[in-house]
Formats: sequence, C-alpha cells, structure tokens
Amino acid sequence: MKRVIKFHNLFKVTKLVSFKMKIGVIKETKVKEHRVVLIPEDVKKLIEAGHEVYIENNAGLEAGFNNEDYQEAGAIIVSTEEVYNMTMLCRVKEPPISSLKEDQILVGYLHVEKNQNPELLNALLEKNVTAYAMEEFRSQKNPNIRLIGLGFEAGVVGMFEGLRTYGKMLEEKELENPFHKVKSMWEYPNKTEAYLAIRRINPKKIKFKVAIAGYGKVSKGAQEVLAQVSCPPLILREEDTYRAKIMGNDFAYIWKHLPEIDIFVNAIVWKPGQERILTNEDLEKMTNDSLIIDVSCDAGGGIQSCRPTSWENPTYDVNTSNKKKIKFYCVDNLPSAMAHDVSISLSRMAVKQILKIANGEEVTSGLMTKEGKFVYTPV
Repeated sequence: MKRVIKFHNLFKVTKLVSFKMKIGVIKETKVKEHRVVLIPEDVKKLIEAGHEVYIENNAGLEAGFNNEDYQEAGAIIVSTEEVYNMTMLCRVKEPPISSLKEDQILVGYLHVEKNQNPELLNALLEKNVTAYAMEEFRSQKNPNIRLIGLGFEAGVVGMFEGLRTYGKMLEEKELENPFHKVKSMWEYPNKTEAYLAIRRINPKKIKFKVAIAGYGKVSKGAQEVLAQVSCPPLILREEDTYRAKIMGNDFAYIWKHLPEIDIFVNAIVWKPGQERILTNEDLEKMTNDSLIIDVSCDAGGGIQSCRPTSWENPTYDVNTSNKKKIKFYCVDNLPSAMAHDVSISLSRMAVKQILKIANGEEVTSGLMTKEGKFVYTPV
C-alpha cells in the first residue's frame, strides 16, 4: 500500500512538471503606462499551480508593487533581456515589434482584431506567436460579456481629463475656466481625492452641455464624474446614431442635438461594418470649438476622425469644411492614471485566463494568432 501511494505521488509530480510554463511579466514600455498585468497575490496562484514566474525588474513599481513583494510571492526578478526570452509573456499594452520572439505565447491588450495595428498583426504572424487579446476574452455562456474590462475606469479618467481639457479651451477664449485648480488624475493618490477636488467647484459655473453616446460601463464611469459637479449629461443610445430616410432625406436623431453640445463623449464600442457614430460630415453640425472625447478610441472607427493619442500629446484639432474647429481627446490608455487600483482589478480578471493558457487548456476566446494564421472570430 505504501509503494502504491509513492507511485501515485510520483505520477502527479511528473504530470505537473510536464505542464510547467515559464511566464514572464513585463514592465510596460508605452509612455505613462504605469499598470502591471499581474500583482504579487495573483503571481502566487500561478506558482502554486506549478509554473515559474519571472518578473522584469521593477515591473510593478509604478503601480505600487516592488520587487520584494513579488519575491515573497515566489517569483524571480530578472533583467529586461531575460524576461523577453520566456515561453509565455504577459503584459498590459501591445509589445514593441522588435521584442517579439519566435513561437512565444503572448497575452495583453493587443488591439489587432479590427485591423487597428496591421504592422503588429503581421509581426505576430511572421514570428508564429500564439497571441491572446485580453480585450476579447469573453464568457462561453454569453459571448457579449467581456471577461476582462476596464471600461468604467476608462470612462472616469476620460471624463475627468476631458473636463480639464475643456477648461483650458475656455481659457484660450479668455473665458473663466472652472477647473483651473484641478490637477490631472495622475497627481491624486486615488479617485476619492480627485473627486474631492472637483466637488469644490461651484455648480453654477458649469455652463456647458455634455452628451454621452452609450450607456454601458464607460458611460457610467463618465456619468459618475459629472455627478461630482452636478452636470447631468444627455445620454444617447446607439440607435440614436443610426441613419434613416425620412421623406426622402437622410436623418439621424443625434443631429438634432449636435448644435447644442459642447462636449461629446463616445462610450460605444464600434465594430467594422457598423454605421459610424459621428462621420466627418456630422462634425459640421457641431458647435465651433467643441470637444470630442473618444473613450472607445477606435482609429477611424465609430468616430471617423479618431486617431489614438498619448498622454504627452492628448489632443488634436479637426477643421471641418464649413470652417469649424473641433478638438479631439483620444488617449488610448486612460486607466493607467489610476495604476494601483486598476492593476489590482486587471490582475484579478486576467489571472484566470492566464492560468488556463499556462495549464495547456484550450482557450479560443481572445485568441488572435496561432500557427502563423489569424484565427480570431468576431462575436
């Protein structure tokens, strides 16, 4: 009996070792991207499952997690060169193309499913990378439900920074900026402190109109910010943007509101083939010097003139054919401004999928490339 037990235990160890994965956690390379994809608590879960986890030096430092925290969880701290040679790489944002290695497994926000980044997609195919896009991990029971989503946080930061941007636009016209004492979300230790700052603003000074397209998590995040300054927005449904023929003429419900909107927030996820929320022609109906905050940030997508921007250069102007100037705010990594809290949320969602992939389980949801082919199937 004793020998049988020993044999059984040996079998279990052999099976565990055969599934052991060397997982690397990357320090983000995108400018002002301070999140980390896995926090120490979740790294420990991977190690307890029999995998080896290697953390790039100071990968979590800007999110409030130091090397010692990861070492206590059982991880090994390695250099940049070493971490990029691991079998499986986990990160938040898309990788530099030069960092890709042959036959690796990659998990992160990749944004290639709508051909947003053809250069990265081609590189993934050429390097035979098995790539999973976190934004496309979905529930098996209901594919419309994303398993990893930071839409609410993106809505919060986008609206908060959008208000500050609009305040600066008012200053340029020599008008009062009610947000002139409000700092960037980056400069507050947490969301609560940021909200306390804007609550000090006299609601009577808020004399502009905000419209939000969409009513999901992104929209709710933006609405929460506006509630701090007693500025109820106009909520537009996706169907309000649809074009129709009325008496032989094109018409969209949204056109009725565009001339009176000062800040337009796009919180609708756009899919190729769908009608646009705002076309370039629609901009002609908007107020001169109005602001568009595209939280969804699909390049040339729902908002036709959208192109992703950075925290260093967050805005650009679009001039319409009828000589109006519309400012765009399209930063594509908004949640990074709340790096600590968001990293915790992201890690708790991501570790479940990462563990499945590391264990060798078949995970088709979120799979973008495999064996040199683009294998993603849209929902």
